[in-house]
Amino acid sequence: MASQLSSEFLALCARLEQLRKHLLPNPFDPTGNYSLSQYDQTRGYIALVHAEIEAFIEIRCLATAAACVANWLQQRKPSAVVIALHAVCYSGWDGLLTSPQFKKATNEISVEARLSDSLTQYKQAVGGNNGIKEPDLKRLLVPLSIRMNDLDSSWISAMDSFGQVRGQVAHQSSVGVQQQPDPKDLRRTVWKDIVPGLRALDLKLTSLVQ
Repeated sequence: MASQLSSEFLALCARLEQLRKHLLPNPFDPTGNYSLSQYDQTRGYIALVHAEIEAFIEIRCLATAAACVANWLQQRKPSAVVIALHAVCYSGWDGLLTSPQFKKATNEISVEARLSDSLTQYKQAVGGNNGIKEPDLKRLLVPLSIRMNDLDSSWISAMDSFGQVRGQVAHQSSVGVQQQPDPKDLRRTVWKDIVPGLRALDLKLTSLVQ
């Protein structure tokens, strides 16, 4: 059965379009010059789009992990996800998290008990996520058996760049800023460079459950 786009992805696209209409100039100024209020709205667009993308990835990852563990518990159906979750949990999250504060994993031989611990740890890891850059993606996706080289490198670069821009917006004052964000470039980045990669990830996550 072919994978279909999730309702979460469709809702994300609708929300991103809503933010574009609410916050970006229409039409764009051909000279690239905007008022201070338009630049402030553009900064708000960056922050809110970042938040929506981050939430989408986290929700989809959690749903994938939970569904695959449920498939094992209910049907004894093995998957790459349950193997990866177990491996990451019992390797101590090496290379993914620094000194994670998780409860010690069970020593029980029961696969069910071990998977329950693995899922609990993964939920905690996702709950502590705060970004969409490559290290953040790695922490979220590797435990689901998705390797970073499975993903488009240009998409990862676009996510890194957008995450960096969001960090600047969140932690720097606009006073004295030498270069304001360009609304037109941002719209292009979101829809041409980021959304297609999110679509591919959405399909991949669905296929892991199927």
